[in-house]
Amino acid sequence: MLRDTAVVNARLPIQTKKAIYQVLDSGLYFNISHYLRDIIRKDLEARGINLEKSS
Repeated sequence: MLRDTAVVNARLPIQTKKAIYQVLDSGLYFNISHYLRDIIRKDLEARGINLEKSS
């Protein structure tokens, strides 16, 4: 089943992009999108925002 998704664009400082690629090189994430989704999910959870869809 496909998930509902949206495309989000962001401008980042070059140093931030380089730091993200260092994280990617560790092998923990497949790509920038995977990394950003995980970081955003963790931030929202820490804020008590529930992303679970209700049936």
